[in-house]
Amino acid sequence: MDTAEETALRREIVKTFQIHAFELKKEAVKLCVKLFVDHDKETRKKWTNKMIELLKKQTLQSSLISEELIRDTFRQCKSKGTQDAGKLLNVFDAFSLPPYDYDPDLRKMVLRKETPTLAADSSSFSHASRQRFLLVKQRAARCSSLKNFKFTTCEMLCSSTKTIQSVVVLGMLTQQKADCYHIEDLTGSVEVEFKEDTKFHHALFHEHSIAIFEGHFENSVLRVNEVAMVPIESAEMTRKELSSNENWFGGEDKIAFRCSERLRSALAKQEDTSIIFLSDVFLDDVKTMRALNKLLIGYKDQPPVAIVLCGNFCSRSRQTDTIDLLDRGFRYLANQLQQMKKEYEKTQFIFVPGPDDPFVDSKAAEYPGKRN
Repeated sequence: MDTAEETALRREIVKTFQIHAFELKKEAVKLCVKLFVDHDKETRKKWTNKMIELLKKQTLQSSLISEELIRDTFRQCKSKGTQDAGKLLNVFDAFSLPPYDYDPDLRKMVLRKETPTLAADSSSFSHASRQRFLLVKQRAARCSSLKNFKFTTCEMLCSSTKTIQSVVVLGMLTQQKADCYHIEDLTGSVEVEFKEDTKFHHALFHEHSIAIFEGHFENSVLRVNEVAMVPIESAEMTRKELSSNENWFGGEDKIAFRCSERLRSALAKQEDTSIIFLSDVFLDDVKTMRALNKLLIGYKDQPPVAIVLCGNFCSRSRQTDTIDLLDRGFRYLANQLQQMKKEYEKTQFIFVPGPDDPFVDSKAAEYPGKRN
């Protein structure tokens, strides 16, 4: 391709991205020219549209597209449908999950750049509560069954000195002191009173539940007549409203797992496939081990994709003999699995330690047992 044709191709690429509100950096334009230089116009148009559609589904901090982002997007388009089928099951630890916030102005999920920590500061809880409330609020705003309701804020109620016969509030239930409940939203807090005839719709209500409260307001107290949860919606509807198929959970894939054609195809072919979760698997307890062995025998004919065993793994945590009990328990479990090696050859066994299970750290804590 001569210089004139290359210049024309460069302009074509830049113009196509600009039409969709994307601006390519100089290095990104060079990479696009390199990728498309040997292809005809129809092929270039096809691949450019694929890349633009994928970029639209991602949460980008800027409309300026870098070379690295173009390379990553092209790699995803190229490998779509041909990914390694062996990576159908992924395990992520809590510290590798990317933190996302809902931006009410952009009406989309935005990646929050911060390093996860085990010991969060005092503002983390309030931030998480605000994010939960924003997510429920945006869902309630588009719910068809709530279109006829006029929601009132806590701030509006606090500023009112009159009795309001019928009021509907979307808020989070809190208990600020004994036998005294409040509901909170992003504007303030209002005391609520539940009566014997207060109707609780079918749901599980607890402290910090975000729900819809209906009642009458007088003397600075909302006397509740009915309580209900905001109706749920499907993941497909949520992603449609947020205009995103982006992976919010973690891992290398940029596209959400439930939107992956590879995973959908695998699920369609294996409708009876399951994942088993077990907690408090006491390996030193005879009854637990017998029940676990019975479960393994029962699933031999149709083994699950994975069995997740969660701790604590010892009923005598933080004792002098805990390590020995765990050692014997895991050896016994290994012998059980060895006897069924053929049946569970394709099953993944995932072990999740409990809060009282021993762990290895860079700093050695003092063991609670007796000293010699």
